[in-house]
Amino acid sequence: VVDARLKKIYQSHFSLYGTSKGFFTNLLFPRYVGACMAFNKKVLQASLPFPSNRKLVAHDYWICLVAELYFQTKLIPEPYMLYRRHDSNASTGGIKSKNNLIHKVLVRVYVLCHLIKRAFR
Repeated sequence: VVDARLKKIYQSHFSLYGTSKGFFTNLLFPRYVGACMAFNKKVLQASLPFPSNRKLVAHDYWICLVAELYFQTKLIPEPYMLYRRHDSNASTGGIKSKNNLIHKVLVRVYVLCHLIKRAFR
């Protein structure tokens, strides 16, 4: 993790935020970073179409949960890229969320409802 000047500020996102595998872990405490994810066509096909309400489910959160639920996942602890964090970032990227508890619960209920619907289609 680097700052706007590419100076290292943390050894890694994974170690800083305790990123780990598991569906329930990532449902409750999402730590995957979309830019750091790689997946095959089967994961993409299982993820599509994305739920329509983007305010309640980010695409990387959705892909992470679909992958954790239906496929075998692996975390590679070695950093392969610089993850730049600065004041103008669009995403929180692991920084403590500013969303209130109601929003966080709503996100998880929305996601679970869509995953359940997906399982019965």
